Amino acid sequence: MLHIRQRTTAAASWAARGYPALMRWKPGRPEVPLLYWALNEVGAAVASEDIDAINDLLDEAELLLERIWTEPVDGSRRRRDVMAISTGLWSEVQRGRGASDLTEVALHARLLRSLVAPATGQLAVRPPEAVAPYRPAGERIRGGRLPLTGRTSVRGRVLPEQFLLLLALVLSNGRGHLVDSETGRIPRGTDPAKVGWKRPDQPAGVRLGSIRGEDLSSADLFLRPRPCLNAVTKWVRRRPVIDADRWSVDDIGWALAATWLTDTTLVIEPKSVVRLHTAPWPVVADQASEPVWRMPLGIYHPHQLHSGTGGWRTSPTPLRPVPDR
Repeated sequence: MLHIRQRTTAAASWAARGYPALMRWKPGRPEVPLLYWALNEVGAAVASEDIDAINDLLDEAELLLERIWTEPVDGSRRRRDVMAISTGLWSEVQRGRGASDLTEVALHARLLRSLVAPATGQLAVRPPEAVAPYRPAGERIRGGRLPLTGRTSVRGRVLPEQFLLLLALVLSNGRGHLVDSETGRIPRGTDPAKVGWKRPDQPAGVRLGSIRGEDLSSADLFLRPRPCLNAVTKWVRRRPVIDADRWSVDDIGWALAATWLTDTTLVIEPKSVVRLHTAPWPVVADQASEPVWRMPLGIYHPHQLHSGTGGWRTSPTPLRPVPDR
C-alpha cells in the first residue's frame, strides 16, 4: 500500500488551528490595528451594498498590507505564514471585488481580519487614526437628509447637522457664496439667492466652496473648512441660536468624518501613518488643490440650494416593457 504524505499549506495549517491571530500589535507600528479596523467595517458596508465604501475600505487595506509586506524580513516561520496566508486571502478579496461578488469579499475580508486580530483577551481599541464605524447612507443624517432651514430647530441635533444647517443659513442670507467648480460662477441649476449670489456678477462675501455636478445622485459639495467655520461663527454671534464659539475646524471635520459624510485622507509615510479629516481637492477647476471637506450634495433638501419649482435634475428612470396581457 502506498502512503502519500502531502505538505499542508500555510492556510490549511492556520485553519486547523482555529484561525489564530499571527500579526502582532507592536507598539509604535500602527499598520496592524489600522488594517484590522478597515477590514472590520467591510462586512457592514457589504450588507448595505455600498460599493463606494467597500472600494475605499479595500484601498486602505491594500496600502496597509503593502506596508506590512515590505517590512524587513526576519526569516521566522510566523513571518512566512503571515506572508503566505495574507497574500492568498488578499487575492481572493480582489477576485470577488472585481466580479462584484460582495459575499466573497466579506468572507475573505473577515478571514484576513482574523489574521490581524489582537491576541486572545486583548481589547481591540480603535485608535484615532482608524476608520470610523461604518454608517449606511440613510443613517448618516437623521431622516436621511437635512430639512429645509427655517422649518426646524438647530438645537437638539448632532454637531455635523448643526453646522451644515447653519451653513445653509449663512449662504441664503448672503454671508458667503458657492461657485460652480468648473466655471467659478453661479452653480448650474441652483437658485442664486440660496447659494450667496446677489446678481450674476456679484457674489456675496467670501467663497465658501463649490458644487461639482448637477445630478442629485452624483453632485458633490466642496467646502473650505476655515472660511466656512468663520462665517458660521460670525452668524451665530449675531443670532445666538447655539453656542458655536468653541467649535474648531478639527471638531467639525472629525464629526463629519465620523458620520461618513466626508472623505478622509490616510497619509502613509516611512515612519508614520496619519489620518486627516480633509481631502486635497481644487475648489475650482484649474486651481491648486487645497484641504477641503468633500461630501455628497444630496444630504441637503432638494430645494435648499435650488428653486422650489425647478429642483434637482434627477437621473432618468429606465422604461421596463410589460408583457401584453
